[in-house]
Amino acid sequence: MGAKTALRGERRQRIAAKLAQRYRDGERLITALASEVGRRPGTVRRVLLESGIELDEAMCPGVTDGEVREQLVRQRTTGLSVCQLTAQTGLSLREVRGHLRAAGALRTPRAIPTAAWAELKRRYDGGTSIRQLARQRGCSFGTVRDALKAAGATLRPRGASARKT
Repeated sequence: MGAKTALRGERRQRIAAKLAQRYRDGERLITALASEVGRRPGTVRRVLLESGIELDEAMCPGVTDGEVREQLVRQRTTGLSVCQLTAQTGLSLREVRGHLRAAGALRTPRAIPTAAWAELKRRYDGGTSIRQLARQRGCSFGTVRDALKAAGATLRPRGASARKT
């Protein structure tokens, strides 16, 4: 994709008016508006703010990095996932993760401590699925599977927990 022309002057005013009207008409997803005009969500937020539109804070956090980070952390503590934050704010997954990581609010356990392997194995042997264990620990399916294999667990075939006899 080629470089985009800067939004300046009359062109910026036309796009700003179009975005403001679409926002007033009920299109509150910044990503949808951004794709309509072929711009990044951050640019759309700035243009809307410049147009005097009061943005819904949940759908569109502030413009500065500090404001964005603060709002993302606040929403994350209410239990929203990174994917939900991405959908609500129009920021990319990478941007959301970066802001949360910079604020120390991103739970990214990359490995499961050796001390926890026995407990994982016990719960898995008790019928809990690998996906459930991964969700509970906040890590990936593969990370849990690797820890279970290292703990000496005999892995069930796919879907076996639902077909217990």
